[in-house]
Amino acid sequence: MGIHLVISHEVPVSRPSKIPSLINSSHRFYPKEILILKYLSGGLNLDEVRREWEAQMEFLLKKGIRPTHMNSHQHLHLLPSLLKIAIKLQEEYKIPSMRLDPVEPLSLALRSPRPLPFLLIKPLSMITRAFYNEGRFHAFIGICHAGGRLDIKTLRRMLTANRGYSFLEVCLHPGLTPLEKSPYGHWRYNWHKDLQMVLSPMFRELIGQIFRPSSFKDLKGPHDTDN
Repeated sequence: MGIHLVISHEVPVSRPSKIPSLINSSHRFYPKEILILKYLSGGLNLDEVRREWEAQMEFLLKKGIRPTHMNSHQHLHLLPSLLKIAIKLQEEYKIPSMRLDPVEPLSLALRSPRPLPFLLIKPLSMITRAFYNEGRFHAFIGICHAGGRLDIKTLRRMLTANRGYSFLEVCLHPGLTPLEKSPYGHWRYNWHKDLQMVLSPMFRELIGQIFRPSSFKDLKGPHDTDN
């Protein structure tokens, strides 16, 4: 099991008095758009970010869960100052790998239902690779087809284009919550369709044809995606 660091939309683990710059009057994290504006304007206290993410780590450890990998809600850990915090936490808590590179082929990304997340995150991941190359990151596919928009044909093209990677995460959002009952209904995700994809024998067979199926528990230490 991994840790999905959160700093937007949800309810914090820390007491509100410990993280005033991260929360609104309802004691919830700000929506992503407001959070990014606060980040860019210098209104986000980075010590508070670290305090909250540490609290989230400790919450899992107290439950007997030691994370095998890490990422963040809406990929916000890729913002440069937040990435530094995430990397320090990764080292301190000895987490083998962190999600970084979206690697779907550009032609697929541009024709996908959701090209904007790829176009925003790809440059950040490339900059990160230029400065941090200690092998602590891993690549992933699926960002442009999140929420039930990925089909087997497209998945085959993505996997084939990235077969040179030694480890590749397929990023899906399986679930059972009906859209109208989800706090993220505005995303228009079809979680059940992603769940059907994960449970499909065709999905597992396809991955096995191109990669050796594995999981994050197989990662024993700092890990790079390149051969």
